[in-house]
Amino acid sequence: MAHIRLSNVSVEFPVYKLGDRRASGGGQRKKFASGGQIFRGKASRVMVRALEDVNLEIAENERVGLLGLNGAGKTTLLRTVAGLRPAARGVVDTQGGVQALFNIHAGLDGGRTGYENIFYMGMLRGLSKKQTEDIIPDIEEFTELGEYLNMPVSTYSQGMQVRLGFALVTAINPEILLLDEAIGTGDAVFIQKVRARFQKLMNTASIVLIASHSLDVLRSTCNRLLWLDRGRVKIDDTTDNVLKAYMEALLNPDA
Repeated sequence: MAHIRLSNVSVEFPVYKLGDRRASGGGQRKKFASGGQIFRGKASRVMVRALEDVNLEIAENERVGLLGLNGAGKTTLLRTVAGLRPAARGVVDTQGGVQALFNIHAGLDGGRTGYENIFYMGMLRGLSKKQTEDIIPDIEEFTELGEYLNMPVSTYSQGMQVRLGFALVTAINPEILLLDEAIGTGDAVFIQKVRARFQKLMNTASIVLIASHSLDVLRSTCNRLLWLDRGRVKIDDTTDNVLKAYMEALLNPDA
């Protein structure tokens, strides 16, 4: 059965360029900025702890949303679950095929044609040639790129790359779906197609983990929310309970 389990997970990364030495953490002194904790690690390297001691367990049929201000750790948590950001401490355990919908056109090879990118994606995901051929009609219909699929991706506009990238990562229904905000590039008709595809994926995936600043999206999509604050889980509860606490905090920031 699909699951996501994080046990005492902390994620840290170095800062290679500082605009002001006062942001360096002041020697061994630790402080909080709007994001995670800033501190000095080995060899006095300035570090940011983007996640700190996160414990999380998500089971099948859960739709979990990540809520919090910019820098709270939402994207870092998604990337950690996806295996794109290693944990400095703790254990990350995922069971089931994971599909991450963020930076969706980053993996496209500009030197390959659209069709060549489709087969390359299929190979990376362990599909046979026949399985890849079977999903091509769906990708053709969704992208509406026509003869451009025979041309190098380097000739595509950004919007065309988004169309192809989105079609590639959503061509196969995943067990675990990770979403970072909504994709809003394209005309109104394409955005409607994206929303319909999102809904299909969320209906078929065993687990959905989504980060969004839209309270309406979280309310309509999720049965559970994690409120992240400076890299820590502040509240993990039902959607209604977390939204109520979050709104109260926004309205009374000094409380």
